[in-house]
Amino acid sequence: MKTFTSKLGTSAYIGMITLSAMGLFFLSMGLVPYFKQSSHVSYYEFLKHQQNDRVIPYVILTPALITILLLLSYRKRVRGLQVDDGKIEVDRRNKKVEIPLSSIETITTIPAKDLMLSTYQGGVFRKSLVGFTGKYYHKNFGEMQWYCTKSNNYVLVTLKDKEKIVFTPDEPERFVNEVKRCLNKDD
Repeated sequence: MKTFTSKLGTSAYIGMITLSAMGLFFLSMGLVPYFKQSSHVSYYEFLKHQQNDRVIPYVILTPALITILLLLSYRKRVRGLQVDDGKIEVDRRNKKVEIPLSSIETITTIPAKDLMLSTYQGGVFRKSLVGFTGKYYHKNFGEMQWYCTKSNNYVLVTLKDKEKIVFTPDEPERFVNEVKRCLNKDD
């Protein structure tokens, strides 16, 4: 069994930092005035007595929602790829995906510029905030299933039924060579 890492890319970290900063901003909208006041009341009492009725959703619910979304997305991310026992296994905490090697027609690396204008086709809440998973479409390749963590190192697998799957291992050439070696061994 060969294991290939698929670490998160820079764009995922920028997104996580941006969302965390937004959560802190909304939280600080209530904390800064609270610490500026002179009387010692609880934070909840302070929020209740604010003149703006929208303080509680902004100050408490927005950071909580952002935190929950980030944690769920981080949990759903692709953690790695394994080539073993006649299959490629996509390691995800919630749901592992297995692709039989016998169903693979071709496997190749793709330059990032070739997939640059791909558009997401799935529902809004299925997309991971810390990676690229789900159905994507590109005018040159058609519909593809992505299990990606970054916006480079693309590997395109075309199955015999013409379905296309895209991965982003940290070492794409080594991953492609290992899959090809296993494919040749099976023949």
